[in-house]
Amino acid sequence: MLILLSFLFKFKNTLKIMNRKSRITLFFLCHFLYLFVGSCVFSQEVVSVRVLYSANTNGQLLDCGCGPSPRGGLPRRQTIVDSLRRLYPAMLLLDGGDLLATTERQLQNAFVIRAYQSLHYDFINLGDQEFWNGATFLQRKLFGAKLPVGSANVRLANKIKLASSAIKVKNRLRIGLIGIVTPEVFDFFPDTKRRFFHIENPLPVLSRIISDLQKQTNVIFLLAHIASGQERQLATAFPEVAAIFVGHAQPQSGAKLQKIGNTWVIFDGIDGESLGLLTLQIIPQTGKIVHAEYENISLSADIPEKPSMLHLVQPYFDKIKQISRINLSDEKVLKGSLTCYQCHVLEYEKWEKTRHAVAGKILSSLSKDGSRIDSGLKGQKIDLTKVTCSSCHATVNPHDHAQWLPGVQCEACHWISSQHGELGFTDEKARARKTICQRCHTKPYSSNFDLKTYWRRIRH
Repeated sequence: MLILLSFLFKFKNTLKIMNRKSRITLFFLCHFLYLFVGSCVFSQEVVSVRVLYSANTNGQLLDCGCGPSPRGGLPRRQTIVDSLRRLYPAMLLLDGGDLLATTERQLQNAFVIRAYQSLHYDFINLGDQEFWNGATFLQRKLFGAKLPVGSANVRLANKIKLASSAIKVKNRLRIGLIGIVTPEVFDFFPDTKRRFFHIENPLPVLSRIISDLQKQTNVIFLLAHIASGQERQLATAFPEVAAIFVGHAQPQSGAKLQKIGNTWVIFDGIDGESLGLLTLQIIPQTGKIVHAEYENISLSADIPEKPSMLHLVQPYFDKIKQISRINLSDEKVLKGSLTCYQCHVLEYEKWEKTRHAVAGKILSSLSKDGSRIDSGLKGQKIDLTKVTCSSCHATVNPHDHAQWLPGVQCEACHWISSQHGELGFTDEKARARKTICQRCHTKPYSSNFDLKTYWRRIRH
């Protein structure tokens, strides 16, 4: 506009001799040029977007403590996330999956899920390791935590619908996010673990979702949990995707930031040892990335651990220390319910809320006058040293009656063999039977016992 004004000022004498009609025509011509030039300038507006990316945490709550310079840990991740959010309030926080441990470590994974709740991710893609703990754990713990978990091509047998995509607005940009996982990452999954989910071919699914998101967003990011080399296939098939954030696979070239055609491809490390900070310069009208910068943030020992996150995860390690003192190899030694907690979190949490768990503690009387307990015996305490009480209010070792644990613990109904870990759910010795219940729930001590009614109270 200034250029046009200077042009008109320079030729002011010429304007004086122009007739009125010519001057009006010139005015509209200048106005048109102003709007045209302005629109061209606006179309080249560039917006910055910062994305902090993690993947392949593998259930690591703290660093491994190994070597001279251990890295990783969720308390350090929290420190970095909080620091960067203060600098860049519109930062996008994404995770590429495999946040949970590689095997059925339910207790450990339950703490990972709690930690992720505190990190406030924008989108979390499902990885193959999230399926190791079974359908019930996935539904109650991971989905029950209300984390922003999604996957476009996972179909669950219980018909729970996952979010296939999400739209986030950052710095006036509408960003479309899609998560997928390819069947190849499940190649080593046993058939028994595959029964509750199905992985669809991601390519037709992506075609449909991308077409829909293009109408609603400025730019599209894909979180892809894939086998090595599949990032090239995706980038070639979908050039309209601005960036692919890879989980599971590691870069074949070693470079964490690559460009394949028009698409930027970003990788992260393993075991939560690092984070990737991606800064993108994007033209909103076209979704084109004109510049990309990547910084690998190593979660080294010099990064302080966030006290709140450290406080959140520490109880897990306290419980593991308790369990480590138990002789797990000797079948003739009681292990206690805490041992079972490692792999059977949902069952333990249910048991913990039942009367079985407190059966060895001081009782509130079931009688209105507060003077008698259920057995008809006087008193408010249970003497677990006496067989009359301990046989039902404690878990007694059948190999050594002098050894007992207070309350009706797991082994009272599911006496577990030393090979239980290897046998898994095929261990017939671990199956409870009706006859076990009737050892204690019988007259005169439990006159109103009804198996169906009582089972509903402890179902697990």
